[in-house]
Amino acid sequence: MNNTLAISCCLERLYIALVSQEEKGYDLKYLATTKNPLDLEFINNPLNEQSLDELFTLINQCPYNFDSVTFSIPVENAIITKIPTQNITTTDVISLIEMEIKQIYSQYNPSEFPTYLYNMKSSSKDISWSLAIIIPKIIFQQTKAISKKLGIIVKRIEICQICAHNSLLYNYPEDFDKLVALVNIAEKFADFSCLKGRDLYFYTLIKFNDESELIQKTNETIRKLTEEFNSPISSVYLFGPSLTRITLRNFQSNLSLESGAIKRLNPLRYFTTSLDEGGAQIAARIAHLLPPCIGSAIPNYHERTKII
Repeated sequence: MNNTLAISCCLERLYIALVSQEEKGYDLKYLATTKNPLDLEFINNPLNEQSLDELFTLINQCPYNFDSVTFSIPVENAIITKIPTQNITTTDVISLIEMEIKQIYSQYNPSEFPTYLYNMKSSSKDISWSLAIIIPKIIFQQTKAISKKLGIIVKRIEICQICAHNSLLYNYPEDFDKLVALVNIAEKFADFSCLKGRDLYFYTLIKFNDESELIQKTNETIRKLTEEFNSPISSVYLFGPSLTRITLRNFQSNLSLESGAIKRLNPLRYFTTSLDEGGAQIAARIAHLLPPCIGSAIPNYHERTKII
């Protein structure tokens, strides 16, 4: 039995889950949330004291032992960029990434930003791309400090959207061989990604002023992807802090799909749970907030390569 403590550092609060990998699948044994967020880049700021106290108090209340801890982090704590990788050397790839880092963090050495590459599917045989996820080393240092206090190792640190992919692929096996989209809706932006099983096709950040603009831009993105890959997107899965029942209905009424469905992503669909009845009901109600947290406890479906 492998017990993983999953911590999701979202902008509005922390989500904490104890996920057990058992013979028949995954079991949710513990779930808690803080009332306050945690700024991982400035964890020693006095404003974070209350969040850290909450975090450790809630973890200490967990009645189960755990072997390791994983962290999912918001896009604000990373640089995400698409880079060409066709017929260029690793040195050239690193140079492109270093240029990207210097444009945003000119005062820092690029070696302070561990970078992971995810291969992306391309509609052209002549061009290949990778998605580079660049995470400041301070994030690794701060999460390591948390894990050291807990007396366990950090198993993985990953951005929320990739973790949510794990939740989708594990819980919706019927869509594994189909092209699907995943939209993480926050207050003024949304992570949009497109995947087919283990293959990553597309990622972008959609900025919007209101819900109608988000739906419009999502429609435009889906239309472009459908044309580029000559394949319809079969389903769109929604989650995130700004997803409400009304938002879901508006997407279902106004999003144009040739076929398929628009659904609220449930990261616990194929999970069992050891939570009591009240805890299970709470988990069901806030399921749309949990894909990154739950998904961080599931091994990555997408392969990643550390380049820096």
